[in-house]
Amino acid sequence: MNETRNPGAGKICPLVKRPHASCHCANLTSSSAEAAIYFCGGHFDECEIFSRHSSQLKNRVK
Repeated sequence: MNETRNPGAGKICPLVKRPHASCHCANLTSSSAEAAIYFCGGHFDECEIFSRHSSQLKNRVK
């Protein structure tokens, strides 16, 4: 079997520390938990929310 390596695997989404209001982890509910675990927990490169806001990461003060 030929597996595709996920570049974000094993990493937490950079937006988790300071999420946008639309982030899966911002208003965690039972209906959003599965998406939060999947996208925020290592597949953020596939996340539409991350794609929209990742350019703003450079402008954020740490």
